[in-house]
Amino acid sequence: MSRNMLQQRQRNVLAFCFSILEVDAWALARRRNAVDEAFGRGLHRRMFRRVWRWAGADRTTDKNLGVDRAVILPRLCEAFEQTATWVEHKTFAPDEIGARLHHALVKVYPFPNGNGRWSRLMADVLVVGLGPATLHRGPQLVALGRRGAPRLHRRAEKRGQ
Repeated sequence: MSRNMLQQRQRNVLAFCFSILEVDAWALARRRNAVDEAFGRGLHRRMFRRVWRWAGADRTTDKNLGVDRAVILPRLCEAFEQTATWVEHKTFAPDEIGARLHHALVKVYPFPNGNGRWSRLMADVLVVGLGPATLHRGPQLVALGRRGAPRLHRRAEKRGQ
């Protein structure tokens, strides 16, 4: 691979990373209806429009993941309706409702690619909309306030002290 090609690839990766950060900040900046199919598609489109022309559109082929392509829309609507019921009746804690929404969206696998990152952000938007929360992301804790501004905190490692 030539040096120019490598530099172009690095610029593309950086542009993608900044795009994702920009969308995260936009999505979490104010309350949004995360249990809405139109919002979900729009969020996927906004996240990946610089990467894929088809961003926000249903997958057109069957995969070994997700439901059959013919039932994507009904399954998405079921997932959003069930989540809305949990929110309305406060059936579970907000972080558990977010985890359940994430699981349901990944299970449907509506898009050809980007489903994992999209479904995590959908869950984050939901949890932020339900009030202040702390989300666990690997080695970091992400504290989300009412405005949804993420503040990253490194977990303190216990060193026998």
